[in-house]
Amino acid sequence: MAGHVLCTNGSSMMAFPRIHEDPIEQLSGSFGRMDGERLFAFILWAIPGDASFDDGGKAVLESPIYIQCAGRADALTVEMREIGEAGRIRHYVLGRSAEVQGNCDITITWQRASTSIYHNEKWSAESAVGLFISYWKTGTVPPDVSRRQIDVGT
Repeated sequence: MAGHVLCTNGSSMMAFPRIHEDPIEQLSGSFGRMDGERLFAFILWAIPGDASFDDGGKAVLESPIYIQCAGRADALTVEMREIGEAGRIRHYVLGRSAEVQGNCDITITWQRASTSIYHNEKWSAESAVGLFISYWKTGTVPPDVSRRQIDVGT
């Protein structure tokens, strides 16, 4: 399995999983402490190609593919980026079903930011851990997870 990097709050990076720590326990402990202020976001990147964590993270930060979550432990948005057809970057908000209509009905906040999502796109820390573990093991999320593509200016 390729190496991965877990980034906290957009700044602090660590190898994932940490040596001698169960990956599920590592994520559960971290996500469970998310308060939307001091601890509000995580991004999991696969280390590309022959790069390593010791390269200072430069190759990771330049990679357009990852899974991320933001918010509080009881109200998270989870998003994923991947390379789609013709090499285009696709950014998705992940949900439990694709059956949504009308306007987004939930606002997820963290620090001085917020985003609006549909009710089926709100995740708890516990459920987000499952998505991150799937991404870590397979490079994607389970097929029953819906993906709503959004434009983030990439």
